[in-house]
Amino acid sequence: MKKIVLLVVILFLSQISFAGAFYQNIYSVSQNNTQANIRSLQNVNYIIITTSDLEDAVKEFKTWKEYPGFTVEIINISWISDNYNGKDLQEQIRNFLIDKYVEWKIHYVLIVGTRNNIPMRRCDPIIWDHGEYLYSDFYYSDITGNWDLDEDGKYAEYGDDDVDFIPEISIGRIPSDNKDTVVQICENIMQYGSDIGTWKKNVLLIGAISYYQGLESYGWIYDRSDCATIMEECRIDIFDPEDFNYVRMYEAEGLRPSTYTYEYPLEYSNVLSEWTNNYSIVNMIGHSNENLAARWIWDHDDGDNIPELGEGELVYKDILTRSDSQVLSMEKPPIVFSGGCSQLHGSYNMGRSFIENNAAVAYIGTTDLGFYNITRVWNDESDGGFASIDYYFFYYLISQDQTCGDALSNSKLYFSNHFMFNEYNPEWIYRCYSTIMGTTLYGDPALSLYPISNPPSKPNTPDGPNSGKINIKHTYTTSCIDPNNDQTRYLFDWGDGNTTITEYYPSGEIVRVSYTWNKQGTFNIRVKAQDENGAWSEWSDFLPVSMPKNKPTITLDYLEIFQKSILKISNYIQNIFL
Repeated sequence: MKKIVLLVVILFLSQISFAGAFYQNIYSVSQNNTQANIRSLQNVNYIIITTSDLEDAVKEFKTWKEYPGFTVEIINISWISDNYNGKDLQEQIRNFLIDKYVEWKIHYVLIVGTRNNIPMRRCDPIIWDHGEYLYSDFYYSDITGNWDLDEDGKYAEYGDDDVDFIPEISIGRIPSDNKDTVVQICENIMQYGSDIGTWKKNVLLIGAISYYQGLESYGWIYDRSDCATIMEECRIDIFDPEDFNYVRMYEAEGLRPSTYTYEYPLEYSNVLSEWTNNYSIVNMIGHSNENLAARWIWDHDDGDNIPELGEGELVYKDILTRSDSQVLSMEKPPIVFSGGCSQLHGSYNMGRSFIENNAAVAYIGTTDLGFYNITRVWNDESDGGFASIDYYFFYYLISQDQTCGDALSNSKLYFSNHFMFNEYNPEWIYRCYSTIMGTTLYGDPALSLYPISNPPSKPNTPDGPNSGKINIKHTYTTSCIDPNNDQTRYLFDWGDGNTTITEYYPSGEIVRVSYTWNKQGTFNIRVKAQDENGAWSEWSDFLPVSMPKNKPTITLDYLEIFQKSILKISNYIQNIFL
């Protein structure tokens, strides 16, 4: 009889022990799964795609980008080729970006290398008298469109393929294959991106006259078009409201010069002397190709009051040449937007030369012709064409405080929503395709005019009870230090799908936040901080909290009740056998 009672007691106690081990195991698995989920949600929002030879050249730059909160990964094109299918390297790179875009939350892609080693995509929009194909990095930006729907090996064909003109990724390129040069370019970017000096409010505006009234060229008769108009629109709408200092250079020579006020006449020597005078931005539009930017001057007239190109009445004069980049090298090069045609045409061009020789920290231009809209007139930002890309780039960069890559992406998106062709017209179609696809950023797509705020330090692990009861308020504290002494607010993740965000507090001040759980379980709570400039810290370490405790404490009262229960069971069994 005693043996039977003892067996019952042992079984009962073993169930208690098994239950304790079971719940302990549940907690362990839950904690591991939570950590696994966090790992799966980590994002790589900044991708550097480069060659084996240049990987080491961008490692310091990678570390610098990570400091303000970017998550950066260097991806070798050899690895992409080994792991992704495609007809060529361009398609393999794009397939990689398509594959990882959502999972990694990719925002920026920096291609490090020239077009010779990491090619642009040749695009064949439509055959037109003055255009047939162009080369584009926009292929890596629009990853939801089908660029070769008919699978004929020709990309971005109007009517045959399905480019959607929506840039999901902001793309930039460092156009060099030389390791030491890439290191220097990265140092220029880091210096510009970290500088808060007063020179950041200086802008140089250079506008030539594109066409004179009545000029006949390429079968068209033009209205007057003074690129100083673009500069003045940018100055009045964008730079003046932000208190920029400006120097303007407009056409003062020849018949019918610019009617706008300027600080210096637009001359080659003036551009050379001013370029290095501490400008953070240069906006420049004139006639151009991959080797130079130039101005058209109506030098003389034969008496018919019509500017005639074939009669020698119009002459070209240089604004800048590619080789000038060597004498314009400086410690603090500017962001340059260069309008006109073909500044980034070919592998070695104006943009590459100015970037490699420290005459520009970023260079935005087009790989193809720089087109006006179909009317070939630009009076303000509502007229479209390449000049509106220029205007809206600076609107987003300055007025909206965006990065170079985002500003260019958004200017293209605005263009596609407001200025695209609305009828079948090969000329108009090609102009629109060329403007969006050809306009390219050489430089860091995440570079902004002023530094991205240094994020707050990792907050302390939430301090408070690690167990409690549901439907009762529990209070937790934390704090962190902001390196810029900015005010910070805190986002608490309570582990049950709910969060709480606080008001802003001074850097280092202890913050108290209360929360009530309404269900039992074990919850891993954590917190991260955001400064007043929008920079986020990393997450704190977890504090596991049980609602209620996993193992209830067995007190003396419970032991007495347990002993009485066992005695009753023993008496009941004895009566059965008597």
